[in-house]
Amino acid sequence: MSSTTVNNPVVNGSLVNTTTYTVTASNTITGCSATSSSTVSVTSSMSGTYTVGAGGNYTTLTAAVNDYNTRCIIGPITFLLTASTYTTGEVFPISILPNAYQSAINTLTIKPSPGVTSAIRGSVSNGPLIRMLGNFVTIDGSNNNTSTRDLTINNSNLSSPRVVLIGSVGTNSVVNTTLKNCIVTNGAIGSTTIVLSDATNIGNPGYFKNINIINDSIGSGTYGIYVIGVTQSGNGTGILIEKNSMQNSGSTAIGDYGIYVQGIDSSIITKNTIGNISGKNAANDIGIWVGTGVKNSSIFGNLIYSLTAPASYGAFGMLIATDVINNKILIYNNMISNITGGGNDNTNWFDKLRNPTGILLNGNQSGIYIHNTSINLFGATLNFNNA
Repeated sequence: MSSTTVNNPVVNGSLVNTTTYTVTASNTITGCSATSSSTVSVTSSMSGTYTVGAGGNYTTLTAAVNDYNTRCIIGPITFLLTASTYTTGEVFPISILPNAYQSAINTLTIKPSPGVTSAIRGSVSNGPLIRMLGNFVTIDGSNNNTSTRDLTINNSNLSSPRVVLIGSVGTNSVVNTTLKNCIVTNGAIGSTTIVLSDATNIGNPGYFKNINIINDSIGSGTYGIYVIGVTQSGNGTGILIEKNSMQNSGSTAIGDYGIYVQGIDSSIITKNTIGNISGKNAANDIGIWVGTGVKNSSIFGNLIYSLTAPASYGAFGMLIATDVINNKILIYNNMISNITGGGNDNTNWFDKLRNPTGILLNGNQSGIYIHNTSINLFGATLNFNNA
């Protein structure tokens, strides 16, 4: 006997249908035989809208996502959040995993139910509260299909917390994933609020395509948005960072860097508002930092204001440091103002990079086009001898 396949086992309406098969094999020469049993469980398919909260299809978001991770998907799925808070009963981090049935049709959307304002609140150290590792996944914070921000995601931990990770597993790209219309806040300045990176080693380069971070209000964290990709042609194509607000003041202000991107080919950073970065750490403060390996990208329509670096440091509206020849970086129609800092010794090559600058181009690179961008530096921007 070689093998036998039972085609199209029937699931009789229940979530899980279990069938036990018993097989007896006999040797016709010796007369010896053996019997073995195998149990097969088949889950029903998943499609449509499911409510999440007391009295709903799932009582917790954890339960809903865990079910989604293992089910056969046959159509678009929406999880509607009906509760005001998701803390009790949740197991963090909540991980939305790759599912073999995910597709442009078999999508997942998580959003507040119409008229409901929700919050996902938890405490995770050294990691994110939400891990978006699957494809065709959207977290949409609007409860009315507009641009209202009706969902708060908060990691209150004080030990290297992150809030949302969009992470790739191995060399498989995360594709068509969106975080939009949310209020995303971190528990500590010394970490990152939204991260795009490798999923296993957060902060290591990852693989991405068509990732959208749109219209989110982002608070706390050293970095508001941190994107790091493996430097290779086409990786990062279609990354869109648009209409996000990083202008909180006080305890929920961004610590040092609004948006950081590295190793990305073909991204758009547009219409973001970044302000009130107040130099909480000993570092230069930067509105938008375009790092090593970035190319074929556009930065336009952004408002960057009120960046104040600590003593001996400067603030930059933008820092462009790609180390790519003919990088085709387009910078236009931005407004940069009120960039201040203690500054440093302008007679020293290294220290003069610590002086306030509207747009700083640094390193071995070419192909940058800057036009129609307003930069207004005024007042006592330098407080260091020889600055």
